[in-house]
Amino acid sequence: MKFRDYFNSEFETCEDHYMPELRSRYYRNRIEDAMEAVIKVAKENGCMVKYVDKERHEIIFDNYKYSATATLTNQYTTTSIDIKMSTNHGSFDFGRGPKYIKKIFEDLDKILNFKGVGLYK
Repeated sequence: MKFRDYFNSEFETCEDHYMPELRSRYYRNRIEDAMEAVIKVAKENGCMVKYVDKERHEIIFDNYKYSATATLTNQYTTTSIDIKMSTNHGSFDFGRGPKYIKKIFEDLDKILNFKGVGLYK
């Protein structure tokens, strides 16, 4: 983690992020099943699901620690999940955002069929 990340309050996963825990995750599941799993994991982590867009495959959820948007993309038999998160800890985050994202992905790995991380970079 870079020094500036300790003071950053917004984090986003992407295909080739320099931090391994912030890379796109891929699962061998239908996109509908993956959306249900994201909603279930969000509720288990104490989040309130604010918005579900079934056309754009986006889910917005939040709790007192963070606000997050999960974007799902379907590629043949694979579904990728990316998360954009904004933490609510003020100006000093001390790197909590990646920890929250990592916890969400660990919970998703238990429910869905994990395929890989950052497969198409």
